Amino acid sequence: NSFWKLFTGGVLLGISLYTHPNSFLFLIAVFIAALSQVKMKQYGKILFPVILGIVLGFLLYAYYVWDQDGANQFRDFWLQIQHRAEMLKDPGAFFSGALTAELERYGSYIFFPYRLLIFLIQFLAVGYAFYKWTDGLNRAMLIFIFVHVLLFPILISAKTSRYLTVLMPVVIILVVRMVWEMAGWPYDINLSGMSASIMKLNRSVLIPVALILVLFANQVGGDVWAAWKSRATGWSSPSA
Repeated sequence: NSFWKLFTGGVLLGISLYTHPNSFLFLIAVFIAALSQVKMKQYGKILFPVILGIVLGFLLYAYYVWDQDGANQFRDFWLQIQHRAEMLKDPGAFFSGALTAELERYGSYIFFPYRLLIFLIQFLAVGYAFYKWTDGLNRAMLIFIFVHVLLFPILISAKTSRYLTVLMPVVIILVVRMVWEMAGWPYDINLSGMSASIMKLNRSVLIPVALILVLFANQVGGDVWAAWKSRATGWSSPSA
């Protein structure tokens, strides 16, 4: 059963590679994060069905490129990866420019109206996860984030903050875990139990609850502001 689950996951990852370079980055991050959770002697048992699935899932796209672009000397395909070719021509200049431009991605995310507090809380959650590095889930989430941050300058040429979206589910998991652990809540706590805990006005509970409320209010405020500002201009992506 585990073989077929891993194989199916590999096929889906292979299919996802058709869509965007971000999928390749996601694949690498998932691989490394998953392998960090098992012993080295289990690597082969995990990697074989996943890689087999990825290869088979990707074959459809490989056939499509060969069939549609082969007679054209794969011109369209090479145009799509021109950014990576530039990296090979002059690696020093490429990395210097890419790293400088990469700051724009994080700057646009952090300083998008009313998002600074959101970023600070997310940054605090990542730091807390580092503090709790021995926890397996924290370690996997941090590896996932680190791989993306490390490879973003190389694989993602568009320096816009929307490509950070892939990290948001992971960051939110870390925020929730930080809040729950700071409040001392069990993960099976119900709403009445949370309310009773808050009503005791214990500082260890009030501080994480305040962080969540600030995060929520900040996010809603930013969304409302963006929607209001663009009300007369039609649809646009606020994080583009």
